[in-house]
Order: sequence, then structure tokens, then C-alpha cells
Amino acid sequence: MSDVDDEPSVDLLAERLGAPQGAEVRAILEHHDLAVLDAADLARLRKIERAYQRLAALVTAPDDLAT
Repeated sequence: MSDVDDEPSVDLLAERLGAPQGAEVRAILEHHDLAVLDAADLARLRKIERAYQRLAALVTAPDDLAT
């Protein structure tokens, strides 16, 4: 199995992030070779990743901490 097979697809990443972040990630990944992403693309992906991590932490937090 190659490394490419082990990586999530663009569709799976977009589905996990939801809209509009998923649509933005899909646009970035579908229109760029990952080896040539520019700094602005990388910054947008990092911002989306941080937001997703914060959301995931809130969703998995105990109920008494979420209020």
C-alpha cells in the first residue's frame, strides 16, 4: 500500500470539516499540487485546522465544562 493510499481523500477531508471550511479545503487541494502550495494556502489550511481542533475540543468536552 502506498503513502497516497493512506492519506484521506479530499472528499473525506471536506466532509469532516463541513461547510464552508470543507469547501475551502477542497478548492485549495483540488487546484494545487500539494508540493507547490504557497504561504497563503498553507496559512488558510492551518487556520482551518486550528478552528476544527477547537470545535472538536468543545464537542468532546464534558457537559459541565461546555457551559
